[in-house]
Amino acid sequence: MENEVKIEDIVKEHGLKGKAPRINWGKDFDDRPLDEKVAYLKKFANSFNEALRMMQDERNLWHKKAVNQEAQAAHMRKQVDQQRGIMQQIVQQENETKRVYQERINALEDKIRKLT
Repeated sequence: MENEVKIEDIVKEHGLKGKAPRINWGKDFDDRPLDEKVAYLKKFANSFNEALRMMQDERNLWHKKAVNQEAQAAHMRKQVDQQRGIMQQIVQQENETKRVYQERINALEDKIRKLT
C-alpha cells in the first residue's frame, strides 16, 4: 500500500529514539529475589493488559458511536433531500397556479379594454 505508515517514519518524524528507554526499576526491585521479580512483573503485565483492554473497549465504543452518527447523518441528509423535493414541487405548483391566474387576469383585462 502506498499510504502505509511505517514505524521508522514515525520515529524519524517525531524525533523518537529507535528503542524504548531501559526502565529503571530501582534498587528495591533489583534487590528482590528472582521469583518475587517474576511475580511482580506478571502482576505488572496483567495490570498493563487490563488498562490496554479498557482503552480498547473505550476506543471500540467511540468507533461504534461514530458509525451510528454517520448513519444518522446520512439518514437526515436523505430526509432533507426529500423535504427539499417536496418544497420544490409545492413551489412549482404555486408558480403554475399563479401563472394560470395571471393569464386569466390578463385575458379579463383584455376583454375590459375591448369593451371600453
